[in-house]
Amino acid sequence: MPNLATAETTSTAETSAVLASMEAFFAQASPGALTEPFGAQTALLSSGLLDSLSMLQLTTHLSDTFGIEFEDEDFTMENFATAGQIADLVAAKLTRSG
Repeated sequence: MPNLATAETTSTAETSAVLASMEAFFAQASPGALTEPFGAQTALLSSGLLDSLSMLQLTTHLSDTFGIEFEDEDFTMENFATAGQIADLVAAKLTRSG
C-alpha cells in the first residue's frame, strides 16, 4: 500500500520547487512585474502577468527545468489561472513520470 503521507510531502516539495522556479522565471523575464509576493494564489492570466507569448516561454522553462512535456490539453484557462494551478499540473506530471 502506498504511503500517502510521503506522496503528499513529495507533491508539496515538488509544488514548492515549481513555484520557486516560476518566481525566478518572472523575475528574469519581466523585471518589476511582480509587485506583490509571489505564491500559489498569484493570478497570472487575469493580472496580465501571463500572456500567450510568456505562457509559451514559461512552459518551455518548466519543461527544461523539470524534464516534463506539456500536452495540448494542458493549455486551459483553469491550468494557467494561478501559479498554484500550474505548479499542481507540473507536480502531477512529475509524479506520473517518476
